[in-house]
Amino acid sequence: MYSQRIESSRYLKVEELMAIQSWIFRIKGYEYMPDPSNRKEAERYLKLPYKVLGSGKKRIAYDLKNGCVLKVAMNVNGMKDIERELEVYYTVSSKLKKHLAEIKEYGVGWIIMKKVKRRVPRKKSLKTRVKRLQKRFNRSNVAAGDLISVRKKKVRLSNIRLGKKGRIIVVDYGNFRLMA
Repeated sequence: MYSQRIESSRYLKVEELMAIQSWIFRIKGYEYMPDPSNRKEAERYLKLPYKVLGSGKKRIAYDLKNGCVLKVAMNVNGMKDIERELEVYYTVSSKLKKHLAEIKEYGVGWIIMKKVKRRVPRKKSLKTRVKRLQKRFNRSNVAAGDLISVRKKKVRLSNIRLGKKGRIIVVDYGNFRLMA
């Protein structure tokens, strides 16, 4: 839906784009690769000159050292997460968009977002604030998944950061879904 083929980028070199496109073409044939070595395989294949910030089961994140983060899908489900992030970001109101990491650029299987560095301090009021934010998204027909773990009922600190004025910013909203 939002995927587009980018021949040039303000943030990536042509060789890096080609490596990402080649990797995405390679993984499209597999439905899901849950193997933890997937990150290592992705890193070896992509050979990107950036520091890896982290990875999950579906995506790997690189620090572009210019205030931005590159997320690359490691499997088909990671590609779906990127599509959902795009869909949510370009659908929600400007008031809610202030709580989402800004999308700078994207292509098939990858996305570049503004890096939000400030970690959220663990305070008693945090869970209340996150639940309130989750309800705001729900009222706007966005199921804000992955803010609070289902099993442990704890705030997923890795998915949020603090923006200017102490605003909670969601840096990973690949598990958000638009409701009908």
